[in-house]
Amino acid sequence: MAVTSILVLVSLGVLLWQLLKKSRSDIFLQRFSGPRKLPFLGNAWFIARPTERLKNLQILQQEYGNRVGMTLGSQKMLTVFHPDDVAKMLTVFHPDDVAKVLASKEMNRSWFLELLFTDWLGSTCLLTAKGKEYLRMRKMYLPMFSYIHSENLELNFNTHSKTLLSVLKKEAGKGAAVEVRWLLTLCTLDNISQYFLGKSMGCLTKFDNEYPAAVHNETKLINQRIYLPWLWPKVCWNISSIGKKEKVIREYLQDFMDKVVQERKSEIFTNTPDISVEQMKDKFQKTGLDYSLSEQLGGNTEFTDRYIRDLMNSCILAGHDTVAAGLTFALYLLAANPKEQAKLHAELDEVFGNDRDRNVESSDLTKLKFLECCIKETERLYPPIPIMPRTSENDFELDKNCVVPKGVDIVVSPWVTHRLPEFFPEPEEFRPSRFFPENCTGRHPYAYFAFSAGVRICMGIKIAIVLEKIILADIFRNFTVELEDPTLKVVPVGDIVVFPRDGLKVKLNPR
Repeated sequence: MAVTSILVLVSLGVLLWQLLKKSRSDIFLQRFSGPRKLPFLGNAWFIARPTERLKNLQILQQEYGNRVGMTLGSQKMLTVFHPDDVAKMLTVFHPDDVAKVLASKEMNRSWFLELLFTDWLGSTCLLTAKGKEYLRMRKMYLPMFSYIHSENLELNFNTHSKTLLSVLKKEAGKGAAVEVRWLLTLCTLDNISQYFLGKSMGCLTKFDNEYPAAVHNETKLINQRIYLPWLWPKVCWNISSIGKKEKVIREYLQDFMDKVVQERKSEIFTNTPDISVEQMKDKFQKTGLDYSLSEQLGGNTEFTDRYIRDLMNSCILAGHDTVAAGLTFALYLLAANPKEQAKLHAELDEVFGNDRDRNVESSDLTKLKFLECCIKETERLYPPIPIMPRTSENDFELDKNCVVPKGVDIVVSPWVTHRLPEFFPEPEEFRPSRFFPENCTGRHPYAYFAFSAGVRICMGIKIAIVLEKIILADIFRNFTVELEDPTLKVVPVGDIVVFPRDGLKVKLNPR
């Protein structure tokens, strides 16, 4: 106990020293206006309340302009909102600039992802990889995201979408409004696990399944840490009540995925003990897990069982929550805007006729242009990841008058940039027509970046769009969706992924 107390005091002492010392970063940030800073906490108070966080981001831009200086505990941040700054920061990772990136090791994802996810997802997680290592890993993982056009994949996505539809019909038949947020989360978990693991978690069919709640609670707990600077030191986190609770859930999730990996290995190598790498790639390798096991079989020492476990956990975490958020807000916005929903019904009727049941095929996906605009407009208003902090290992020049010292995070926020009226007039209005090709002409290329941009653009963007199209097409082919309360204004919670605070209840009226 005495040793623990000493470690806590030392950790807090180091943090206090970082707060008190006057650095080049402090001098730089004094050039920019921003909200009042509190001792020790910095501006953490300003963004600590989940329901106020996103509104406060907008207030930052409105009151202090397009560049705002902030601190979070001892961490220095420059928040930028204008697309010119977003482009300057993110296009340094555009393929045209890859050579420059490899040489200068410019911009990485922020320290806070490493703080939050290393214990759960490992130290070699793609979420936290930097510089050349990130580019190498991204290239290595690309095959895992290449199955998006396979018939087998579409069949699986349609299968789980039909399961969701069956559940929704059953719930709607009870005559009451249906809480859809959690059902959509369960459906996306089934789909994403099917894609990467080759098996469904059975989330929609087994309501006593512990896995979905564990994933939800793990992300909820680790998200709290970012706004509690005194829990940043690992020793402080480990002895806190939150940290102890998180450890139990984390170990359950890791053990769960260990079993999945071992079961798949046994299934492959017991049935085909003499299988070669070439045979495995030809016969299997239609999932991320099979691809990883084929790399292990081929002698890639990087792909240990633990590495594969962490990789699969990373993919499922990154994939399911963002898609579920997009689906939830799409239902909300289309229910709140019946004229736009009527346009979507018209498109679906044109593509599918009166057939409410047939699978959505590749040829259908390309025809669902208005649905895609609805998805993009949804993620303009409610981008799944509301802030995207970046950090540079070297000084970074935003322009000739603004050289950001290394160690200062640069934070971009699609939540705010997507609402700048100079790029999106009447920005709070839901208008899918903003994304008609003729209306995109001349728009700043970084005015919209719901899935990030440049070399760190989301690797699963195509998977997300296909999955959302299939699920939304099934729902709106079968239902007219209304809000339980027509006056409802959802309260978005700005955690790692944006979700409505109180879920979403809708009336599902059969068509």
